[in-house]
Amino acid sequence: RHKILDLIGDLALLGKRLIGRVVADRAGHAMHAALVSRILRDESVWEETSTEELSAAAHAQPSYPAPGRVVTIVVPFSLGTGPDILARLAGQKLGERWGASVIVDNKPGASGNIGAELVAKAPGDGYALMMTATSFALNAALSKSAPYDPLRSFAPVSLVATGALAFATSAETPAKTLKEFVALARAKPGGLNYASTGNGTPQIRRD
Repeated sequence: RHKILDLIGDLALLGKRLIGRVVADRAGHAMHAALVSRILRDESVWEETSTEELSAAAHAQPSYPAPGRVVTIVVPFSLGTGPDILARLAGQKLGERWGASVIVDNKPGASGNIGAELVAKAPGDGYALMMTATSFALNAALSKSAPYDPLRSFAPVSLVATGALAFATSAETPAKTLKEFVALARAKPGGLNYASTGNGTPQIRRD
């Protein structure tokens, strides 16, 4: 948690300069993504990043956030999920650093498509942000009807965290490894139940 908060603090300082430019000029997002990526890989990059680099990324941009404007972080998942927790931690710290109101708006449904579509259609002014997860890219790749293009509809700001999916069974299940479970499922076709986060989610797609 402390590492996440430290990272959020660093991102807030960089975001003050970059985010206005990122959302205003989607064609130039690769430079900003590369710069943030360098910072995430190596903390010493702060010493190596010149004032000219930061100035070039933020040239001719008005103050962000503008006085009185509210920044909304849309979470395309329900309360209590990983992205929701991260968005609330980030929102609190960014609001403190920016001296602005930052709210989290949960828009769950359709494996994240509802919230993602909302942000994709919002003005590209930096006041509608999104904290999402891997399904964001998977949905567009595996669905012909995805209401957005993950590369063209958004401007990436930063990787905030990484996570993993786990496969778990009841302690009473005789299978103790994934290989044993597959063998058990084959031996009992239709005899085992499976719980997931819902149709169209990454968990279902891994079946």
